[in-house]
Amino acid sequence: MGKYKFKLGQATYYKRYYTPQVDERDCGVAALNMLLKFHKSDYSLAHLRQLAKTDQEGTTALGIVRAAQELHFETKAVKADMTLFNLDDVSYPILVHVLKRGELLHYYVVFKATKDHILIGDPDPSVAMTWLSKDEFAKEWSGVAIFIAPEPQYQPRKEDKGSLFAFVPLLARQKVIIANIIVAALLITVISAHFRIKLATVSKFFGQ
Repeated sequence: MGKYKFKLGQATYYKRYYTPQVDERDCGVAALNMLLKFHKSDYSLAHLRQLAKTDQEGTTALGIVRAAQELHFETKAVKADMTLFNLDDVSYPILVHVLKRGELLHYYVVFKATKDHILIGDPDPSVAMTWLSKDEFAKEWSGVAIFIAPEPQYQPRKEDKGSLFAFVPLLARQKVIIANIIVAALLITVISAHFRIKLATVSKFFGQ
């Protein structure tokens, strides 16, 4: 029980870096932002999506690497095996590519590894910060790991979440509703103008 509490406390500590995804396409940029938070920066997912060229299929590992480089981070993507998490000189956190539940291409952030367990940040908010056994993790991990480290000229930056970037994905996802509102507004304008003309005609008629 004491060991479990110790692990739970570690998960709580690293929760400060957690970033939830808005939808499944955002898992890559949400995972990237966890690493950015670790280095004292914080960006809107909308901004990171643009940098990483996220599309309907999500974000590629190359897109994540290029986005990190745009923000003045050195990157290294490697193909490894589970012995990676037994090394003493590994720098955490690490962004990893997984096949979640054997079917969903996804990303985790590995914050810590012990002898038998790995602490991950899953962008899926229904999971969030959790410990996986190394056996569980090995079944999902593709072997791809992405390391990032600040370049010498790096300066931490926390983007204003109220900026226009933050609203881009929300507007994009509601484009049908917004289009309907615009059409309705135009119809109301046309109908109102029509009735004003009719009313003016009637008033003129009775005025005569």
